[in-house]
Amino acid sequence: MFLRPQHFQQNDRYLESLIENRCAPLRPYSWGIDELHINQEALNLGKIEIEKCKAILPDGTTINIPAGDAPPLPIEPDKNTKDENFYLCLLERRPNATEASREEDSDHAARYGIEVTDVRDASLPEDSNAPIELGRKNLVILTESDERTEYACIGIGRIIEVRSDKRVVLDDTFIAPSLDCINDQKLKGYVKEVQGLLKQRAEAIAVRLGAEGRGGGTAQVEDYMLLQLINGYEPLFAHLENLPSFHPEALFQLCLQLAGELATFTSKDHRPSGLPQYVHTDLTTTFISMMEELRRSLGVVFEHSAQQIPFKHYSKVGINLAIVNDKSLFSNAVFVLAVKADMPTEKLRSQFPLQAKVGPKEVMKQLIQSQLPGIELEALAVAPRQIPFHSGFSYFELNKRGDMWKKMSTSAGLGLHPGGKYPGLELELWAIRG
Repeated sequence: MFLRPQHFQQNDRYLESLIENRCAPLRPYSWGIDELHINQEALNLGKIEIEKCKAILPDGTTINIPAGDAPPLPIEPDKNTKDENFYLCLLERRPNATEASREEDSDHAARYGIEVTDVRDASLPEDSNAPIELGRKNLVILTESDERTEYACIGIGRIIEVRSDKRVVLDDTFIAPSLDCINDQKLKGYVKEVQGLLKQRAEAIAVRLGAEGRGGGTAQVEDYMLLQLINGYEPLFAHLENLPSFHPEALFQLCLQLAGELATFTSKDHRPSGLPQYVHTDLTTTFISMMEELRRSLGVVFEHSAQQIPFKHYSKVGINLAIVNDKSLFSNAVFVLAVKADMPTEKLRSQFPLQAKVGPKEVMKQLIQSQLPGIELEALAVAPRQIPFHSGFSYFELNKRGDMWKKMSTSAGLGLHPGGKYPGLELELWAIRG
């Protein structure tokens, strides 16, 4: 049997098919740019020229410019070109189509060009070069408006405009379909940004928790849960920065999971909605949308619905005074008084609302001396979920009806006189926003 070109061609097709079919299922989106350098000087002259490119095309063809493949000819975009993507392309294999052509067959487009190269016989010690014909990939650069149906293409940039001096302006936010985030400055920058946002938010929550102490209220529990979430993701993003390589889809998956968990705290219905989908051919939009969501979620200012207002005790007159600096609380918050004393809880719950005098600071003396009713205290069956529960405390809501409450908005503070003997008396005043 004579060896014919078809034997070698069939062997190549078999090996390429074997490699592609074996490797493609190992991970999704196993094609894209690994490394890309576009000649910046050529852009100033009105040309788009590829200096270096390592990539895998959608059909599995590997590209290595200039080490293994010749760069495509530069293109000169038309002066009217605006907001248009451009692509690195190679003709796809087609049934019964000629895959290789010589330079003299310029009218015949082919996947490979034939070139003669002197190749040394590596098994012999002395010079043993021989000319052999090699197939060179006929790579081309095509724009969005060019016909590309017969080509395997990969987007490598976006033209913003061609200026009057012919200078080509590229979109610096464009992200090509990539294989490695480390080699893409934009994706690498996103990793660093998310890590910074997580660190900043975690430190802010930790400081707030440290200042508030261990109250145990719902708001504090929410802060601890959010801090636990962030503390889990921050080292993961720091780890990504130190990896030698990682795929954009892996980054997106981590960002998606983070956004979904943050929705528990930042979304009105506590559910993730409107999150972007991963589109390998449009990583620009994919990650811009994802980063907008993460910036929003990590930038949400959590206002605690419950705010404790401390009492100051004036022993000479037997009055406890709470200064409320935010006067708007009197109109849009519920005030809850927590009381504890060394006496049976039921006795405290029934006796304290009858004896205590609560009202504006300015009228406290009058209330005590004249035994006039102040702001009414209404016993609560349980502590509101927004404030800490402490064993032994009874909880009372301040009734906001009546003229006495209306005076609070212009008062210097809220006064409280126990009106009886309550050994070991402890008081806490909370304002709970609606």
